Amino acid sequence: MKRSSKEGYTGGFSILTDYVRDRRRGLAASSKPAYVPLKFELGEAFQFDWSDEWLTVGGIHRKIQAAHTKRCARRAFFLSAHPTQAHEMLYDAHARAFTALGGVPRRGIYGNMKTAVDKVVKRTNGRVDIHAGNALVARHQRLPGRGQAGYDWQHYIPLIGKKPGALRNGAPFADMPPPLAQLQAALRRRERQQGDRAMAKVLAAVPAHGLEAVLRAVKQMLDAGVTSIEQVANLRTPDVLDFTIIPHCKLLMLRTGIDKGIKCRC
Repeated sequence: MKRSSKEGYTGGFSILTDYVRDRRRGLAASSKPAYVPLKFELGEAFQFDWSDEWLTVGGIHRKIQAAHTKRCARRAFFLSAHPTQAHEMLYDAHARAFTALGGVPRRGIYGNMKTAVDKVVKRTNGRVDIHAGNALVARHQRLPGRGQAGYDWQHYIPLIGKKPGALRNGAPFADMPPPLAQLQAALRRRERQQGDRAMAKVLAAVPAHGLEAVLRAVKQMLDAGVTSIEQVANLRTPDVLDFTIIPHCKLLMLRTGIDKGIKCRC
């Protein structure tokens, strides 16, 4: 105000503040953002984002995460509520929305969401690839019908090490190769409750030594009728994945330069 007076302004303070306010409003009106109308083909793209909402559930007022999935063409949308924004919730929200909307668009448009940005799903002919950064973390075959579920049992091996009991009715493990399924059944008959723990140890060798090596070892065990916990424990070491069998007492011999056998208890 002092500076304005020195420059010749003789009006009051309220007149000055009114002018500044009106000037700001005029500048705001003249600088409104402009948008280019977008046009999408059916099935071309969808938009996805989260929002925080509040609901009363069981008498408790709690915050939930609302998943917004909107089809860019014709703006059809689907909302679902979830307890968190974890990856499991993200995938569930997509599955529910795509089922309700009648299909999966060719590409997705996301905001700066950590749960969506750090895991990218790429669809190719016949399969779906899931990437974390530049690393391929999962690959699944695409299923043509609705209500179908597909699993890769090898993805669940680390979990089975902590929860071996899930092997008994775990849906993914119904698709294991026949030798592994046969060994699992044999271990259950022989070892009862310890059979699942023993089978979990066999599966733990797959990431370390490869499926083919484990299958060769398991086939030799089955052919020899050797399905004890002791033999399963030996199967975990790299040397035992290449072994021969002594027919007369069904013992495993390691090929380590000098054959080493397990003490015969026949």
